[in-house]
Amino acid sequence: MSYNAEGLKEIAMVNKRNLKNKFFNIPVKDFVYKFKISGVGSRSIKIEKFFYYSEIMKAVNEGNKDGFEYEIKQTIAGSEVIGTANELRELALAKKTKLKNEFVDLYLGRKFYEFRIAGIGFKSVKIEMYMGYDDIIKEVSSNNPKRLEIILMELIIGDKIDFDEYQSNQKDEIEDSKTNVNSRVNKEIDNVDISKLDKLSEEEFDEIIVNVKGWQKLVFDSIDDIIDDKFTLEMLLKQKRILSYQTRGEDLKEKVLENLNQLIDLGLVLKANKTIYVKLWS
Repeated sequence: MSYNAEGLKEIAMVNKRNLKNKFFNIPVKDFVYKFKISGVGSRSIKIEKFFYYSEIMKAVNEGNKDGFEYEIKQTIAGSEVIGTANELRELALAKKTKLKNEFVDLYLGRKFYEFRIAGIGFKSVKIEMYMGYDDIIKEVSSNNPKRLEIILMELIIGDKIDFDEYQSNQKDEIEDSKTNVNSRVNKEIDNVDISKLDKLSEEEFDEIIVNVKGWQKLVFDSIDDIIDDKFTLEMLLKQKRILSYQTRGEDLKEKVLENLNQLIDLGLVLKANKTIYVKLWS
């Protein structure tokens, strides 16, 4: 069945509830990125994705120059030398006003796309794109399966997307890259309600963090690398910063726990129960 822009829009609007907040994969060479449909309008579909600073720097440091992470890092830093996620975050926050509405440019297949930087946060960068129904229809005759328009077309009309690039990561790709823990601990974490928890203000945080140094800073940065605000000691011990200090089978658990307790005393971390801790900064 053939479609025109008006017909595609009508299908999208009828199916708006099912389409909105739907996740889908975009392949970029050897990598796959999970995006979300965050809006369905009368003229276009809005898609978005959050990229955590730790994810960006991990990809860049591993030599991935073909994906979104490298382009986001280049948009933020330009020619400045950035080596860590914290450095990238500090620079992004300092340039926040200038960066918003800048564009991240990337080739998907043979076509060039522009994604707008829509938000700069303490943990992540948000990029988004509006794809018009006219643009989608214009590209559906392409034989290139990586074209974004074809992906969105098939999502709207409900056809199965069977490209190999999607299937390999469809089941286990997790948007926020949370540290894997067993089901019991996951349940405990989910049961901890922090919706009414008062976080530190920027002023309170700045006043405290200036005095956090040495092992306290290492533990703080490792906690900050954990995507979720809730975490366990076991999750903390698996962070790369801490593992890099572990030599010849040395057990750092007591050292990490000692400094974690000091961060609790400073008001940066809350111990919610016997096993779950909570970050108090945003």
